[in-house]
Amino acid sequence: MIGYRFYQKVYNRTIRPYLPTKYRLLAGVAVQDTPLFDFSADEPEYKRGLMKAIKQGVNEGDEVELIGFGRGVSAVRTFDEGARHIIAYEAAEEMIKLGKKTIKNNRPCDCNISIQQSIIGNPKDIYGDASDADIKPLSRLCESDVLILDCEGSEKSILEGLDMYPNTIICETHPEHGISNQEIIEILEQNTYDTTRYEYEPGSKEKKVILAEKY
Repeated sequence: MIGYRFYQKVYNRTIRPYLPTKYRLLAGVAVQDTPLFDFSADEPEYKRGLMKAIKQGVNEGDEVELIGFGRGVSAVRTFDEGARHIIAYEAAEEMIKLGKKTIKNNRPCDCNISIQQSIIGNPKDIYGDASDADIKPLSRLCESDVLILDCEGSEKSILEGLDMYPNTIICETHPEHGISNQEIIEILEQNTYDTTRYEYEPGSKEKKVILAEKY
């Protein structure tokens, strides 16, 4: 075991970053982000709670704002539920390139998506180069039917700063950044939402996905 870990560490630090990438399936969506010689990295339960909330909360013809475009998986699933248009925000240039490739490979003909390299709220984790990202004012959000927050710890600052609240909010929580699930739920309930919690992934104890719908 020690020998394996040693060679794995050497591989990760020397060869792996320079290898071409291959596809893996995240929640059934093909994503080209895995180095060629890695073992299968398919994750059928990837962000399971977020996928369930999207299935429940997005309806045919909805206009959707997605904060945290990432690998593009949630955007593909949002289109699967019939979204008419997605406005996606992502700070990291690398993730935008990967997410665009995911959309092209999984929804090549029938997706209407606008992608902006933007920072929204108070960012905690940005996975890549955000030097060219602009700052998106919160006052210019929520002219949509659904707001999806997958933004690595910025969700509280965004929810507290909105001028308008859409019919539906889908929010991935990040208690590892010191913001409890209850804090997020209280903000939503104070703004007249009914909330439903989903387990983020099998075995996740703290992290949740919250579906909030106006009553």
